[in-house]
Amino acid sequence: VSASKLFTSPPAVWALAEKLGLGGEQSLGGFVFDEAPPAGGEPATTIHIDWLRNYTITEWRYDAATRTYSRWIDSDATSATGPNLVPHIDTANNQALTASDVVALVVPHTASNIREEEGGKVYYSYDIPLTGSGQAWLFRDGQRYEATWSRDAQEGGLPRLLDASGQVIAYRPG
Repeated sequence: VSASKLFTSPPAVWALAEKLGLGGEQSLGGFVFDEAPPAGGEPATTIHIDWLRNYTITEWRYDAATRTYSRWIDSDATSATGPNLVPHIDTANNQALTASDVVALVVPHTASNIREEEGGKVYYSYDIPLTGSGQAWLFRDGQRYEATWSRDAQEGGLPRLLDASGQVIAYRPG
């Protein structure tokens, strides 16, 4: 069995989107924005995400002065003393990556039959269906909000974040 790769270019993707009638402005339906933080949050000034059991680490660190989270990444996950985190820098402008809102969704991962090879090792891709619903967290204004994400397969659009009473949770603009 041979592995194959698929390549394209942004102009080709845009041309296909136009041909399929998908080239217009995309709807942000399901998203609500409000400068004021919702009630019910818990303090969360550092979001620590361990992607592969202490092999790939990232953090989002809140700065109250700018009201943003900056992204930190591991520079040497294989170090004997553990990962060394450094600011994640955007190479286009040499600035640290920041966000007003950080969202974490719990989504099922199902092994697929798509085979990939890298560095002489064989890996299989995962299907990650972003339809249905599941557990989620919204981080904004130094607070963590528990939520449920929901996205109907038939309606499409973006996943909505709902609070315990089923109301859409507002993101901070930015």
